[in-house]
Amino acid sequence: MLLVAEPLSVFVETYGTGVKSEDELAEIVKNNFDLRPGCLIRDMNLKQPFLSKTSCYGHFGRAEKEFAWEHAKELKF
Repeated sequence: MLLVAEPLSVFVETYGTGVKSEDELAEIVKNNFDLRPGCLIRDMNLKQPFLSKTSCYGHFGRAEKEFAWEHAKELKF
């Protein structure tokens, strides 16, 4: 059995609303985000005990952007 740490594919669906094609968007995602499990844990700081904050009202409606996934990343096209 061959184990692969990164995704075998990336699928993007815009339901026809995208300015770029779905293939172009999938390529942008692959070029800008490391989707390996360990890298997602590191990049989103998921080992820190902050997730209990999301258990009360989720992460919506907060004044500050407290979570790593709420910060925009500059993309390379």
